[in-house]
Amino acid sequence: RSCVIVETFKIKSHLSCSLFTAGMVTFPSVASLFGYMFLAEAYMLGLLFIVLGAKMVCSSDKVSRFFVGSFLIAIGVGFYQAYIPFVLVIYLCFFFYYLNSHKESIANKTILQIIFTLFLSCVCFLLLYFIISKLFLFVMHFELSSYKSINSIPLSPLVYLQRIILPYKYFLVPDQAPYRVMYFSNLRFVYYILVIIISILSFVNICSLYKDGYKKVALLNASCYAFLPFCMNFIYIMCPLGDIYGLMQQPQTLIFLYLIVLIQNMQYRTLFCSNCVRLSVCGIIAVLVMGFVRIDNILYLKASFVQQQTISYFTTLISQIKSLPDYRDELSVCFVGDWCLNDRTNTDTKELRDIKIPPYDDLTHHVNDYSNYNFIELWCGYKPV
Repeated sequence: RSCVIVETFKIKSHLSCSLFTAGMVTFPSVASLFGYMFLAEAYMLGLLFIVLGAKMVCSSDKVSRFFVGSFLIAIGVGFYQAYIPFVLVIYLCFFFYYLNSHKESIANKTILQIIFTLFLSCVCFLLLYFIISKLFLFVMHFELSSYKSINSIPLSPLVYLQRIILPYKYFLVPDQAPYRVMYFSNLRFVYYILVIIISILSFVNICSLYKDGYKKVALLNASCYAFLPFCMNFIYIMCPLGDIYGLMQQPQTLIFLYLIVLIQNMQYRTLFCSNCVRLSVCGIIAVLVMGFVRIDNILYLKASFVQQQTISYFTTLISQIKSLPDYRDELSVCFVGDWCLNDRTNTDTKELRDIKIPPYDDLTHHVNDYSNYNFIELWCGYKPV
């Protein structure tokens, strides 16, 4: 994915390429995805389709490549709808990149044509997604699950208008809810510095363009900056806040892409200024990457702890079942009621207690999971009649 994005935006700095790729790989939502190994490869494949499709739409004037690209995006969205913000941010960054790399000669007609092309692609991939989904359900005689209203879409514009402030809110102040937090502890202060740098550089770039006579390009640059939070955090408009969790936050990694494209295409007065800006930005991204690596390791460590604790818990439960008077293997075992186990002897590691990005939750959550029958069979080797 990163290689395709780097090629699309002609990122020349090896350091920028490396740090952007590292940010994409180490972002905590990727660690969250690896907690769901049964679907990780499918989601990554879907994201690859989205990036390839966006590249085809952005890099060619041919109608055939436009529709093939939109089709690939539709397939990628079919894997995971929360990746729609990826498309929006890539399109926004491409529009920003094209404006600044052709500012001397860009015409109003060309600007309108690019905007129309990108907007039409969004309409096309959404239509294709719905058509393909309906066709698949009809052919396979399936129905969408009603889980969290996945089989219905609120059509009232008011539902979405009420959420429109959330992308901007969580752009300025990163979400700290336990199941959605990406910038843990002191990392959020590094994120504040990152947002301040983006804002200052965007303001300087806009003023510089305006002063040099590129007033139209300056105004459009300001529009791109204004729409960045909206596109990056579009998931907060798509879904109710309570249904959003860490896995859906992956499009936030593209804040690094916008920043790298900005520093590569903005106007500098001297070479010294250029080098200072690039090194400062790379330093901030490097600090975030190191912080992400630390969080990822904590998540994987917690997964190891909790998995072993869950196995031990159910092994004890199986021992208690088998030690009941007159128990025989041919007898049926009935688990009464929902999984509402609340064992006071359960423990958790206080150093890992605050890390709750799904599926890296505590022991109580895992012993009450809906898939516990399968867990007991696979990890404990116990399948009663």
